[in-house]
Amino acid sequence: MGLLIVTFIACDKDYNAVGTDLLTHSNFITDSVEFPALTYNKVVEPVKSNNLTSSLLGIYDDPTYGKTAAQIVTQLIPTTYSPDFGDEPVIDSIIITIPYFSHKTGETDDDGNALYELDSLFGNAETPIKLSIYQNTYFLRSYDPETNLEEAQKYYSNSNQTINFNDFTGQLIYENGSFVPKASEISIGEYDEEGAYQENETLAPAFRVDLLKDENGEPSDELYTFWKNLLIDQEGQTTLSNANNFVDYFRGIYLKTETAVGFEDGQMLMLDFANKGANITVYSSYLYNTADDGTEDIRQKEFKMNLSGNKINVIENNLGTTLVDGDEVNGDELIYLKGMEGSMGIVKLFGNLDEVTHSNEALDNFRETFGTPAAPKRLINEANLVVYVDQDMIIDGEPDRLMLYDLKNNIPVIDYYADPTVNTNSPLYSRIIHSKILQREEVEDANGYKKGIKYKFRITEHLNNILLRDSTNYNLGLVVTTNVNSIDPLDLYGTIPNDENPKPVGIPLGAFLSPRGTVLYGSNPNVPEEKRIKLEIFYSEPEN
Repeated sequence: MGLLIVTFIACDKDYNAVGTDLLTHSNFITDSVEFPALTYNKVVEPVKSNNLTSSLLGIYDDPTYGKTAAQIVTQLIPTTYSPDFGDEPVIDSIIITIPYFSHKTGETDDDGNALYELDSLFGNAETPIKLSIYQNTYFLRSYDPETNLEEAQKYYSNSNQTINFNDFTGQLIYENGSFVPKASEISIGEYDEEGAYQENETLAPAFRVDLLKDENGEPSDELYTFWKNLLIDQEGQTTLSNANNFVDYFRGIYLKTETAVGFEDGQMLMLDFANKGANITVYSSYLYNTADDGTEDIRQKEFKMNLSGNKINVIENNLGTTLVDGDEVNGDELIYLKGMEGSMGIVKLFGNLDEVTHSNEALDNFRETFGTPAAPKRLINEANLVVYVDQDMIIDGEPDRLMLYDLKNNIPVIDYYADPTVNTNSPLYSRIIHSKILQREEVEDANGYKKGIKYKFRITEHLNNILLRDSTNYNLGLVVTTNVNSIDPLDLYGTIPNDENPKPVGIPLGAFLSPRGTVLYGSNPNVPEEKRIKLEIFYSEPEN
């Protein structure tokens, strides 16, 4: 496929062209060309999902793809060992706390409490799910015995197919048939002798419940006995003496989600396990001393177990759309992008290359037209990969951001790193020169939704590397992302990185943590030209 001259135009207002000083000289002209970008679908293999700093929990019913459930299995690591619970200990409460991702709105309620908004909640925020927490009885290894214990053990998102933690459930610790996360500030305090509540501190929104109480909020003798036998009665035993003994004795908890009775969908949220507040704390009282007059001096102790051990984010898909690998020769008409253990797009700039020469007609034309490092003919001012949304396939909920990355090295393209618009507080607005936020319709549809039009990636330096630095034109991966800052590579099951392996060997963390999906137009010749994915290059060259 040859070079196509499209039009003599200046750069679009969306662009900040490189080399503007050059363009002001009258002896230079500007122009643009388009090249092919063959694109096809690739099913994402199960993802290495243990020991992530964030994990998804809940039910997400994607209007295009179908239903996905996210479960969590995690170890608990005590902050102290060989605890002394004191004389005649009594458990007062056992509080589990797992912070949500949230931010203050800047407003307060009638009582002066700060108002929050949850940042990473997907689906209908008001739709309940069934949440159960079980004792996990399956031992999570830290090291892989197949590597002679030299490498860390990898667990994958399909662990309920390979291990099935439903077969390793012990005591039911907590159950809520209509769980809905709350964006409320949490007040921590106590009542004084006169019955007045005294607030000691406030916490940002979190999943926080007393594991000694049943679903109705009433004290449970069964749960009290379970925790007493598990912890208090083990005082002085080796089970509580060190981390290795503890995680073998108490193998953690299993957070299981299901669709609530009477509902078809649900909601999914991201939990912040990296937060130091993610823990289970046992609050107990003990007899410190008895005075001569018989007065008992009762004091309190805490035994804290952090949720910082080995943990797995388990994904279960029940999709209405069958995800399959696409046409590597002609490209696909539609590109199905679904996060987590879903589907991605493979992008081959300039189309399929010869296996021997690593080139083709389009790439040869590119290099011939733009010159060589020794004899450049044209200056690339800006290069963009533009992909269009198939609006007929999307109802709502499409992601605002996508990620483009180098499949060979499992890292973003160089333009990502060159983008100075890094925003860690508001990831939606991070790296927006390289990767534009989804352009949407200005007018809402009949359902009150502004549908997406297109995504755009600036890859100027990536093209310059191919042209001027003779870099290899590696295939690119196109995925959804919940956070463009989350680029840590996650291995895919059964893939080994090598030059001959055509399969992706990993995806960025943000792609796994994105339950949303979208459908894009691909590069197949049957796609209308104005909707086809394209590589567009704006350039300048001397006048003849």
